[in-house]
Amino acid sequence: MPERFKTNGKLFAVVDEAEAVPGLRAALADVGVPDDSVEVLQGEEDAAMAFGGQKGFWGRIRRAISFTIADQWVDFAVYAAALHDGRVVLAVRPPRGADRRAAIEVLKRGGAHFLNYYGAMMTEDISPWRGEHLDIPWGYHR
Repeated sequence: MPERFKTNGKLFAVVDEAEAVPGLRAALADVGVPDDSVEVLQGEEDAAMAFGGQKGFWGRIRRAISFTIADQWVDFAVYAAALHDGRVVLAVRPPRGADRRAAIEVLKRGGAHFLNYYGAMMTEDISPWRGEHLDIPWGYHR
């Protein structure tokens, strides 16, 4: 899997309007997050590569197995649904400690939501989904 699609050590956030992304990137840089530590996921191709792999029957089988054995499978399904809905997902590799908290605050103030941090040995739910729920693919139902 390409490095840009790995989750370990990254903070993921949904941004409803793509126009907000440049401002968020600038604000993140102001708190010490290098621009090359911010990945912008957009569209169907990134949804398939980052959160689901191939399409069709074999893609559904792979997702069912992957998401069943990972406790973050619901999160990933939500991120994929957000991309399918035309939103943007930012994957940020923030600095540690206080700088990570500053990056989280920048994203929150900038309107990002459904923030989750995926560490090497843990995950942290930071903020919930905001707004109307999306149609979650791959058999997950609220």
